[in-house]
Amino acid sequence: MEKHKKTRCHVALTWVYASLGIILIAMATYHVLAGEWEMLLKLFLLSLVFYLPYISATVFHLELTQTLKIGGVIFVFCACILGEAYEFYLRYPLWDDLLHFFSGLLFCAFACALIEGKRQLLFSFCFSVAVSTVWEFFEFFADLLFGTNMQKDIIYRGIQDIGLIDTMADLLAGAVGALFFAVWYSLERENGLHRAEKLIPIKMIKEPKN
Repeated sequence: MEKHKKTRCHVALTWVYASLGIILIAMATYHVLAGEWEMLLKLFLLSLVFYLPYISATVFHLELTQTLKIGGVIFVFCACILGEAYEFYLRYPLWDDLLHFFSGLLFCAFACALIEGKRQLLFSFCFSVAVSTVWEFFEFFADLLFGTNMQKDIIYRGIQDIGLIDTMADLLAGAVGALFFAVWYSLERENGLHRAEKLIPIKMIKEPKN
């Protein structure tokens, strides 16, 4: 039964990677034919984020679960490709909040593999909030140094927002996502359930050096 579930997850992950790969190729082809080389460069640079699972294995010695890989790849596509390259953040007001919520959830799940014991969930929550904060630093300096608009300098509900409302909303959404996972995981452990565990990476066993 467990082997069957792993096979289904592997098949689902393969389909997700294949589907997103086809979509990216179609997008790239369109921009080549339209002569939109800047968009093509954006797609190329943003697509490099799909290699994060390999970076995680190398740096943290953690193997991402199939479920986390599926969620992570879909998140990256929605955030980096649709959100940044195709400006879904500006077209759909809730897009940014939802993605920050799920990023908070995913980073909290990821951090659970870094520590064990009574303070695991507290550490994981704080880790997720810290990652969200560092990302907001990145947005601020990108806007300051390169003239981007990652912090969304727009009119928000009749108020000129110079990025403060966007930043605070992002941090709040990320914190709520992290808290949601922490509470969900805690309740499932108390009741002997394992659905939340499917998002937590597995520690890789280091082979002893000869």
